[in-house]
Amino acid sequence: MTEASSLPVDGTKYSNKRMLLVAGLFAVIAYFPLFLHLDSDPIHAWDEAMFAMRAYQLANSGTFLENFGDYIAGFDNPNIKPPFGTYFQALAFKVLGYNELALRLPVALFCLATGIVLIWYFFRFFANPVLGFLSAMVLVCSPGYIAPHLARTGDHEGILIFIALAALLGFYQFTATNQTKWLYITAILFAFGFLTKNLVVFFSLPAMVLYLVYQKQLRAFIKSKAVWQGAGLFGLTLGLNYLVVWWVSPYNFRFLGFGNVQDRFVNVVQGHAAPFMYYWTELANINFFPWVLLLPIGLIALVVQKNSRYRNLMLLLMGSTVSHLLVISVSKTKLPWYDASVYPWLSIIAAFGLWSIWEQLSSRFSFSAKAQFASLCMLTVTVFSYSYTKEVTENMQHLIYSQQQKVGMLLQEVRNHHADLKTFTVIDEGSTGNLVASFYISSMNDHYGYQIDWQTDYRNIAVGDTVGFCTSAAIQWADSLYAQQTLTEKSGCKIVVLTDTLKTDHTTPH
Repeated sequence: MTEASSLPVDGTKYSNKRMLLVAGLFAVIAYFPLFLHLDSDPIHAWDEAMFAMRAYQLANSGTFLENFGDYIAGFDNPNIKPPFGTYFQALAFKVLGYNELALRLPVALFCLATGIVLIWYFFRFFANPVLGFLSAMVLVCSPGYIAPHLARTGDHEGILIFIALAALLGFYQFTATNQTKWLYITAILFAFGFLTKNLVVFFSLPAMVLYLVYQKQLRAFIKSKAVWQGAGLFGLTLGLNYLVVWWVSPYNFRFLGFGNVQDRFVNVVQGHAAPFMYYWTELANINFFPWVLLLPIGLIALVVQKNSRYRNLMLLLMGSTVSHLLVISVSKTKLPWYDASVYPWLSIIAAFGLWSIWEQLSSRFSFSAKAQFASLCMLTVTVFSYSYTKEVTENMQHLIYSQQQKVGMLLQEVRNHHADLKTFTVIDEGSTGNLVASFYISSMNDHYGYQIDWQTDYRNIAVGDTVGFCTSAAIQWADSLYAQQTLTEKSGCKIVVLTDTLKTDHTTPH
């Protein structure tokens, strides 16, 4: 059941110091797409705002958020998401304050760790830090990865990506070496994956089973005592977490099942429908372009590759990618980030094609060590410079997606630049579930000395009030009724003092 004899115990060709140097170089490169201006955009609606409120509740009161209606009257929305990522974000709130950086930094660090794991893994088990470095570079230069809802926001897909990659590599190590420690690690990682995004971490299971069949290991795998011990460890990890949730918040314990995964699989939820080929075409045309062009080269290199270790790993990665994409393609509900887990898997396959070309050239022309290093630097600059620059440049632009986020940008402006503007009312007409505003108002009132009110009813404002408006209709209505002194403006929103009355008609704008 093992190919352990063909696996190097460590990266004998390269010292640990060199591996750390490569990882450090990648960390510097990754800083700009992953961390630059990470806190510049306000909290995004809806999901990031929900994650922000979950972490805020845990950090602020030490309890799990039961229902988002606890913060917004009349908004009945139970908290059904698993809590693993929330633990890190709540801790970051405690350490760094209640702000965008604290919410997003844990996810960005997991994304950085994903690239470092790629470098470490190929150094440690294939004596090939070059392939690890190229894989990590493809990943951080992928438009679908360096994007909102994955690496650049407080959503938990970035955490899931790290877990799914590490779990798949751990599974491969177990099948290749039969060392039970890898199975235990894989089991724990799958438990953490389930506690991050429910069943999503299991979408690669069909490929893993087929890989065992291909390797003629399925029967031995099922009979292995270590497999059932690993299953027990998986259950123990889940059980301990559920015990904590039940102890702290019995109400939330009722929702810690599969969430609404099954509902989204069989029904179109909130109008998020798309064709079967949606993810495949998005990856090819946008989210994994131009690296998709390297995939055929990687597959050709896979066919001619004589080293079974590379071939087997690439087959597992390719099968897992297809398995995950097929599951989410069959699902009735489709959202752009459902394909998050496949990015590092595809990055390895694409980088394998690039590395195969570089390796062939190095061998054919008998490059010295210095020539290899120089050629690798040239390859990196030539291949990655355009995509890398594009991702970094786009991160410097504010992206406003909704009316809710505009309100968030106004409150962010007040918190960051107007410490003297402590008391005012935000008028957010027609919004019954503005979680973005809820996070800012709750955190600013509770921890930064503000007294911000939030209303949807215009009839309660009067001369002398300090009021924030964010829609053109509201601003026009206020302009027609009141003389004003503007205190601050941001992205079409403004906070004003109503100094006098111009008219007596207080009809709410439509």
